[in-house]
Amino acid sequence: MVAPLALMVLGGTFSIDNIKESKAVLIFTIVIKLVIFPMIALPLGAFLGFRNDAIISILIAFAGPTEVSSYAQAVAAGADGKLANQIVVISTILSIVTLVFGLVY
Repeated sequence: MVAPLALMVLGGTFSIDNIKESKAVLIFTIVIKLVIFPMIALPLGAFLGFRNDAIISILIAFAGPTEVSSYAQAVAAGADGKLANQIVVISTILSIVTLVFGLVY
């Protein structure tokens, strides 16, 4: 119950106006997390002999959204909490597309 509730809270505090401040970092992070990592991990997993359920697990691990707890860790460490919030929310929304695309192809 904690992760969905935390995701709803992050979504409620999300502001599109804050995207303008760190647009380049946000795009770079999302592309690396949702596109580049899966493009490296899936062929590597297939090369190592993973098939069926195991390759799906690799896809979920590498193409899934950024964990909600990363926001709390960023705030506790004194890092950019707004950027962490944006990364979590945007990667969760876009991972719907990347995971479906990865499962189909």
